[in-house]
Amino acid sequence: FRELDDAEPTPALAEMPMEQQVNADYETVGLSLKAHPVGLIRADLERLQVLPATRLKEMEDKTQVRVAGLVLMRQQPSTSKGTIFMTLEDETGTVNLVVWPRVWERFRPIVRGATALLVHGKVERAAGVIHVMPTKIEDLSRSLRGLTARSRDFH
Repeated sequence: FRELDDAEPTPALAEMPMEQQVNADYETVGLSLKAHPVGLIRADLERLQVLPATRLKEMEDKTQVRVAGLVLMRQQPSTSKGTIFMTLEDETGTVNLVVWPRVWERFRPIVRGATALLVHGKVERAAGVIHVMPTKIEDLSRSLRGLTARSRDFH
């Protein structure tokens, strides 16, 4: 190694775009401190009138809303009679979903496989807790351009 010149300058590399940095963070450690993936598409979501999670506390009971987020978890307790409980996360917080069996059956492939969801539904306030009861569920995963995120699900 005596003949090697280690004084060569380090090549200048182009800075990785934020979206790629966040995707790389999620792929390696499951989160990012740089930005939230849903925050990167917030402008598109606003055009679709999708509310950030924090805005749900301003909504009246029974209001129709659109929310979106990464799927954090899916649960189906044995006592739920087929009801699925899900939690989505956007850049502002979490959204609790109560997915009734008929909605689950209608959107099952999307709900089971998507990394992120766009949900149309109705706000329900009960005992200080806010839920969204979905009536329509769309897969938002493609909008996140290859994001690898893992939810904690029932098995």
